[in-house]
Amino acid sequence: MCSRMRCLCGLLFATVLAGVGPLAFPQANVEEGPWHALRGVFSAIEQQDAAALARGIDFARLRVNLSAQLLGKPPENASWMSAESLSWQAGRVVLEGALAVLVTPEMLREQSAGATLDWNAFRAHARLRFVDPDLAVVAMPEAGQIYDIALARAGPEWRIVDVVIPDALRAQYRC
Repeated sequence: MCSRMRCLCGLLFATVLAGVGPLAFPQANVEEGPWHALRGVFSAIEQQDAAALARGIDFARLRVNLSAQLLGKPPENASWMSAESLSWQAGRVVLEGALAVLVTPEMLREQSAGATLDWNAFRAHARLRFVDPDLAVVAMPEAGQIYDIALARAGPEWRIVDVVIPDALRAQYRC
């Protein structure tokens, strides 16, 4: 009876350790989470899988963040009905409508058709930093510019929530 109890306790301990291990030793999981999420997006693009893209990218947050980058802040010291303010508001409506159509899993799938992605080259050149335990930024040099890809964690899953457009490129498209 005593050896059976020890065996049962050992089995229970092993089960608890296996289940709690990732919680007790989260560093490895946290550091690999953003890379795993980005690899999933790369695979989804290669396989033209819109559902997998939707799992790896928070398109609603991405649209809001892109809109804020491209639109900038509302004009300061302008009355609500001024031409400058009305122009900014109209630009916001048009931009948000365009982003609602263009920044979707289906559109990303269509735009990336035939794209060849080199995960190993991406991983070799990209640099990961954590803003906090639930927000990571991957800096990716591309054509002389640095693109920051922000990923947020919700539970164990990481998702892309923002792509910070370099200032020189953003200035070309600012509304």
